[in-house]
Amino acid sequence: MTKVALLTALIALVSQLLGFTREILVAKYYGISYITDAYIVSVVSPTILMGFIASGLASVFIPKYIKLQHDNDVRSANLYTSNLILILLLLGTLVAFCCYYFSGSVIKLFAVGFSSQAGELADILFHITILSSPFILINVIYIGYLQIKGDYIYASSVLIPSHLVSITFVIISYLLNSYIVLAVGYLVGILTQFLLLSIKSNKYKLFQGVSSPKITNEIKDTYFLALPVMIGASVNQVNYIFDRTMASTVGDGAISIINYSSRISSIIEVVLITTMVSLFYPKISEAINCNIKKFNVLLNEVVLILILITIPCSFYIYYYSVDIIDFIFGRGEFGVDQVKSTASILSIYGLAIPFVALKMILNKVSYAFGKTKIPTIISIFCALTNITLNYLLVDKFGLSGIAFATVISTFLSAFILLIYLFTFDNVKLRLVFLSVLVCIVFIDAFFSVMLVEYLQDIIDINIPIILKLSLVVVSFVMFFCCTGYFWIKNTIDNNNTLILQRFSNVK
Repeated sequence: MTKVALLTALIALVSQLLGFTREILVAKYYGISYITDAYIVSVVSPTILMGFIASGLASVFIPKYIKLQHDNDVRSANLYTSNLILILLLLGTLVAFCCYYFSGSVIKLFAVGFSSQAGELADILFHITILSSPFILINVIYIGYLQIKGDYIYASSVLIPSHLVSITFVIISYLLNSYIVLAVGYLVGILTQFLLLSIKSNKYKLFQGVSSPKITNEIKDTYFLALPVMIGASVNQVNYIFDRTMASTVGDGAISIINYSSRISSIIEVVLITTMVSLFYPKISEAINCNIKKFNVLLNEVVLILILITIPCSFYIYYYSVDIIDFIFGRGEFGVDQVKSTASILSIYGLAIPFVALKMILNKVSYAFGKTKIPTIISIFCALTNITLNYLLVDKFGLSGIAFATVISTFLSAFILLIYLFTFDNVKLRLVFLSVLVCIVFIDAFFSVMLVEYLQDIIDINIPIILKLSLVVVSFVMFFCCTGYFWIKNTIDNNNTLILQRFSNVK
């Protein structure tokens, strides 16, 4: 299972990099302009609109299928799945039709401050991308179905050809000087994913014996159970929409700046933080039920590792934001001023990375204890805080105000969840130990940057950012081995169990 998890994480990394390559090409060919704003809104809109439904169904479908398979047989579970897919096809088509007809209102929802030129282009592109709605919903069920069957690798890898198709269409769009091709590429990419998932799923005779969709009791129960999850998951979507809506009031290109800068920080979050939390989560869930001492060791261990990963990443992104943006986007239509504007927002978003990690693991711990109500309430409260801060800060600080609002609301969410965690019985998070570790890691990250910058001044050569970041990481490891490592190694809990240890050694 560990090998599968690591391979899945590697595929996720490749997928993220390909998706990022598409963003780089769009930035290279079209810079930061009303064109990229219109493209981003037209692509994001169907994903967000369907995300409200998909997030709830994704969390309910797998346990429902397994229960049906256990209580009845595989055929009954497959019949339930095929009925659900056909109903989602109808529902997605209905949503697509309504959004197609009221496209102007949908665009205003996502970008109320668009200029007439940007709004018209976004409307044209949206008429194409919204056709992907039913396939986005169905793909979520297909992926869950393949995961049940044990095809984790295939379910994760279908995003790779989808991204390759999108990248190809971005290049064609530039060569033909046709913006419509951008939207067509997105639609074809979703259809490619749908086709690959359909072929694999049908090998398990998924639609055998199905003639027409039927709203069975299982289907009704699925939507009933999914509704509260949809409400909770929709909070992040509302935040996303509101940030982009407020950005659109700043001017043309503002949404692109927010998107490009947040995209870089999200790669760290998806590839490093999500992967690490996913590896620990099953063991934490198991330990809660059978060995609370092991749970506390694992909890402190995962927080320790996240501190070691996120604080240096956050500091390096903040310090080298201009170099990072220039290396990734600084070509073609993406000029010097655009590099500086995007870098300033990236440096702010980078500050949120440690809080995102803490928030993610604390949410998982709450879910492992079977407590989902309070985390949802906290998410709603922090979403309202983000919206309020956006209103207060955007007029005075522009896009920086939007980024600061995100950082502050993320910090509040993590802080309140941390306080909530201490209401749980038998949870022992070593705050003094972890606080000292934070200070050590921050100081080591600071001195690693200073050392590399000092070496650059001595040799009087402008070191490329990739080599510079590599040297910084090596320097950090060297400093940490001289300071924090031995302190951690000699810090043991009451039962002489090391805080930092391999999973296999946790007793």
